[in-house]
Amino acid sequence: MRWQVVAISYALVACGPSATPKAPSRAPGLPEDAVFEVMEATGKTFVVLGPASTAPTSRAAPVVIGHGLAIEIADEEPLADPLSFTLVGRRGACTSSAASMVKISGGGAWLEAVRLDGCRGDPAEERLALAGSVADARFLEPEETLTADGEPIPTSGFYEGSLDGKLMERKATFTGLELVFEQRYREPHEGAIATRVRTAEKVLSAMYAHVDGAVRAGPRWLFLVTTDTGQRGVMELMADLLVPRLGAAPRSAPLSDDVGAERPPAESPKLTSKPAAELSGTVSAARAPAGSAKPRLFLVESLRESAGKLAVSLADDKGERHELELSWPEGLVAPFAKGQRVRLSSSAPNRGRASVVCEAENGELLLAIDAPKLDVWKVTRGPNYSRESKPGTKREFYAVNFENGDVKVESRAQWVTMETTMGTYYVYGDAAKAARAPLEYAIVRAR
Repeated sequence: MRWQVVAISYALVACGPSATPKAPSRAPGLPEDAVFEVMEATGKTFVVLGPASTAPTSRAAPVVIGHGLAIEIADEEPLADPLSFTLVGRRGACTSSAASMVKISGGGAWLEAVRLDGCRGDPAEERLALAGSVADARFLEPEETLTADGEPIPTSGFYEGSLDGKLMERKATFTGLELVFEQRYREPHEGAIATRVRTAEKVLSAMYAHVDGAVRAGPRWLFLVTTDTGQRGVMELMADLLVPRLGAAPRSAPLSDDVGAERPPAESPKLTSKPAAELSGTVSAARAPAGSAKPRLFLVESLRESAGKLAVSLADDKGERHELELSWPEGLVAPFAKGQRVRLSSSAPNRGRASVVCEAENGELLLAIDAPKLDVWKVTRGPNYSRESKPGTKREFYAVNFENGDVKVESRAQWVTMETTMGTYYVYGDAAKAARAPLEYAIVRAR
């Protein structure tokens, strides 16, 4: 989550003359349960929908916001059908309409956003935007208690005495929710502290993150968290599972509440992909969810990797189960995690391969396999070259070119790292010499 981009309304320098208004655009379809971040800039309030699918067709003068920072707001277009959003923060909630769309850049990738007609707020306040008008949305502060060897001590203010060697237990609860967010550690403590989410009977989940507050909207519970690396995120309680909805997903922690387990285990090589040059084999899809030609939301229920294959179990919004089966090089980390919601489209397998496009809920591309068309990305046939197909035998093949913005790389049946404004990706491409031979390629978000 880009909370650092939110607080950006200092002394402003006005933009140049605005462009001639464009014809109204159709409002984007937004899921009813969508959650978005809020940006305050140039005296206006924006709801950020996610990465822009295309670059702007017109440019505006950058707006200087102080401390060497500047943003650019371009391509403002009126919406044919205005949208409605409810903004929630510590200072309250309000609902506003949005009648225009814009593209925003702070020097990195372009973001697609809508400009609100109202709900102006303090740039320093963290607020979430919910789709539609949510009458009962409100922010809740955690009710915290802290004990040392069972003795209560203040959670704020001055404390006289030494805590060295004492077992610390911090518990946070929220009015109306029968869950406890618990931390247990012994002073002095170094490193991250695990937060375990528990009922009276059992631990439901554990993560290396601190819960800073909650938003309740009807039956929904959304939690603002800060991970052990300082990144901000939002998680939603769905049944007995906390699911990442926006921003950074915390690392999982052991469910055991033994005090010795609070320190994170040493980073495993599996948490980070091997360098691209060390990967062998491509990514292809032998099986994908049926009836997903148009993007659909799925919950990643499990991932199983073995013998060069990755099996992903998915559940749709009706609770029905689906399978995604991929060939998968050893050392390449999956770009999605258990409990994450992803937007996926696919085609039926052709020649044993299905095309797949998988995005995060905010529109970030996670995985693309043999898709005929991609937003922002351009995948084309490159120059022909020869390589040994069998010992002593050479055959002609085509390389594959990958383009994203100003970045362009070429793959000749090998993995290549591609640094884009949207993040780091590993790409692989190959095409047979035969006429009209299809491109076989993969784009994987690096972890």
